[in-house]
Amino acid sequence: MEYTEKEHVENLLDMLEYENPCNHCPNEVFIDCVSIPRCIMCRSFIGIQGIIYNYIPACKKCPCYVLGEKEAIKRTWIALEEKGYI
Repeated sequence: MEYTEKEHVENLLDMLEYENPCNHCPNEVFIDCVSIPRCIMCRSFIGIQGIIYNYIPACKKCPCYVLGEKEAIKRTWIALEEKGYI
């Protein structure tokens, strides 16, 4: 089953309701730091996907880890607005 942007947005909106959203990642499963489609969607949604970036283990690619929590949440809100979801 393909993880769609629509599903990702629903998960993001749920995640953003928490006091500390970065502790409630919409990517439900990290298995031994292996990248999964949800992780790819999360990174590309806010524009931090790239060739070199693809070689970092998935558990270290989370926008909250890469950008810091404040910047990751800020970019997520901006992306949701720009894409017309909020």
